Amino acid sequence: MTGRRLRRPAASIERNAGMSTPMDREAADRISEPAERDAESASATSGSAEPAEAAADRNEEDD
Repeated sequence: MTGRRLRRPAASIERNAGMSTPMDREAADRISEPAERDAESASATSGSAEPAEAAADRNEEDD
């Protein structure tokens, strides 16, 4: 099923609207580690690792 994305039911999207969890170091690592292992991974090619790391750094400073 490579390349297929599952859609979330509208009810679950509405239920989570307005809620967010601050990026922490553990979550940033889950995003950036695949990029470090494989330069062709989705994390590496999407550019999502850098913002995740930056957000985790900002949130650690707030603590």
